[in-house]
Amino acid sequence: MELPDEMRLFARGWLHGNAVIVRDPEPVVIDTGYHTGTEELLDALRCFCGGTAVDRVLLTHVHADHAGGVATLVDEGAPLVFAHRDARDIVNAWDATALWLHGTGQVMPRFTVDVALDHGQSIRFAHRDWQVIHTPGHATGGVSYLSGDGVLITGDALWEDGFGILNPWVDGPEVVDQAARALDRLARTDARVIIPGHGPVFSGLDAAIDRARSRLAYLREHPERMLRQNLKNCVGFLRLLHPDMGAVEVRAVIESLAQGAAAPPDMVDAVLAGAGLRPG
Repeated sequence: MELPDEMRLFARGWLHGNAVIVRDPEPVVIDTGYHTGTEELLDALRCFCGGTAVDRVLLTHVHADHAGGVATLVDEGAPLVFAHRDARDIVNAWDATALWLHGTGQVMPRFTVDVALDHGQSIRFAHRDWQVIHTPGHATGGVSYLSGDGVLITGDALWEDGFGILNPWVDGPEVVDQAARALDRLARTDARVIIPGHGPVFSGLDAAIDRARSRLAYLREHPERMLRQNLKNCVGFLRLLHPDMGAVEVRAVIESLAQGAAAPPDMVDAVLAGAGLRPG
């Protein structure tokens, strides 16, 4: 799938959400990846845009794997930072729980959001007008961006085979319904090229929506599977973040998260054993 000439997808491993770099007269970055990869992002900006200063940073959402590099980009050139107004509120208050930082082992250098976006708003970059689509569920204040010629940037609201984890134990039980509404909104876009928050660019919007809806229906019927998957993902993310972290330290983090979600103790043991970490 080809993107417009002035856009580049900067994709890395799963620790870093995808970043989209736009070579405008005033360069734009959509999402940044985790803070440990900012030098790689700056190198990509030098290569594609001829420098590291950008005019605007647009965020699909404000989890650390997507917004962790914002503070560095601000230091490099003081760009304006755009996000949905709900995301703006939790960032500017620096609500560590809502940002998924509290008790997870994740770190995100602090920044502020300058411009609040609303559903249906239009914003211009890459020589195109883009519509802001509110797509919460995975993240408070999640948005997607749709161009008039059918390019859709979805963050973690839609991947080629699913979507980002849902966390009703932190974000509230409404996130499942929010994710369903987000998929409905994306289904109406008729996008021809989709840039997800993780993974490669893809086409076939209808098929991706069908797979995501099937997954969502399963999780709605089996919330215990949702919790198990969340804990499993947290173990994986911890091991990417802290490859030298021992089993005892990993267990302490996962047990704390599990306690907050009222997970049964045997679920923690099963998740850790599945990751090759001895229970007990």
